[in-house]
Amino acid sequence: LGYADDALFFLSDFNDFHRLQASLSIYSRASNAKVNYLKTEAISLSGARQQEWQDLLQSADINAWHDYRSLSAVRYLGYPLASTSSQLNAFLDGLLVKLQTASDIHLQRGLSIQGRSTVINTLIMSKIWHVLRITPVSKQFHQRIRSLVTRFLMYRMFPPVKYNTLILPKFIGGLGILDSRLQQQALQLRWLSSLFSNS
Repeated sequence: LGYADDALFFLSDFNDFHRLQASLSIYSRASNAKVNYLKTEAISLSGARQQEWQDLLQSADINAWHDYRSLSAVRYLGYPLASTSSQLNAFLDGLLVKLQTASDIHLQRGLSIQGRSTVINTLIMSKIWHVLRITPVSKQFHQRIRSLVTRFLMYRMFPPVKYNTLILPKFIGGLGILDSRLQQQALQLRWLSSLFSNS
């Protein structure tokens, strides 16, 4: 799999790796492009240590190895490649930190409630739509997003408005806030509709 200058290769045995090295060498000579092995990351799809693979890769200056012992997930095109639930949770916690930081910055702007609803839909929550297209998340994660969104919108407002009202369309009294759970279902349904389409 490749996108721009990022490439992802799946290898099943040592011979695959040697063939890949040979192919990359030919490509480099033909294109004058070089592969930076020092920035290459390897991940065990099973999560196992696989010491033989680590030794082989280190001989090619590939030292970044990820398995079940790693604290974080490998990221490819913004998506987490995790071996354990703790790695995935660490990635998602990082996303929530980014959302919280963005909301704290925008709270300093003195926006109206309408302005904040626009900001939450277009600037803050847009940071997670890409990830939610593919990455499975728990109900607790969506609940934490709900809490963050509610705190941002209800900042210095009394009485507070219920979240279920905030996500209603504007023409029936809501703010049209995009619910993360419903948005994720819609994004993933888009993938499924393409897979099952007869065209």
